Amino acid sequence: MAYNAARTLATMAIRAAGYRVKQTGGAHYNTFLALEAAMDPSVATIAAYLNNCRVKRNELSYGAAALVSESDAGELLEKTEQLRRLVEDWIVRKHETRPHSL
Repeated sequence: MAYNAARTLATMAIRAAGYRVKQTGGAHYNTFLALEAAMDPSVATIAAYLNNCRVKRNELSYGAAALVSESDAGELLEKTEQLRRLVEDWIVRKHETRPHSL
């Protein structure tokens, strides 16, 4: 679930930047590539980490049972929370709304 939450957060940032994730050629793969381009280089490390999680997730889908440890899962939760804060702050900065005068 944390992986799906991270991918959703990345998609939110990409769409808020005015882009859509290319579905052909691997939507999950393209999501984490596009995250850095949509936001800024400060998310490069977390985007690379999440891409590694994507690779592990794919391996799990094809039968590699004990590939993810409890500490791996905990780290993914922490990184997802970090990404949530980054995306929320970035969206507020990028799309800051000002009160309208009448």
